Amino acid sequence: MGKDPTERQNEDDIEVRCPECGTVFHVPLEKAEREMRARCPKGHDVPLAKALG
Repeated sequence: MGKDPTERQNEDDIEVRCPECGTVFHVPLEKAEREMRARCPKGHDVPLAKALG
C-alpha cells in the first residue's frame, strides 16, 4: 500500500489545493521550493508560488 498524498506525512509538508478539481494534497516543502510545481493525485499540474513571510 503506497503513501496517501491527501495525508500529511510530516511537519515539513505543505498543503496544496488543485485549482482544477479542488483536491487537497500534501507536498514536501523542499520539493515544492525546488520545482515550484506539484501534481495532484488526479494528474493535474499545479503551479506553486513562494509564500511571503
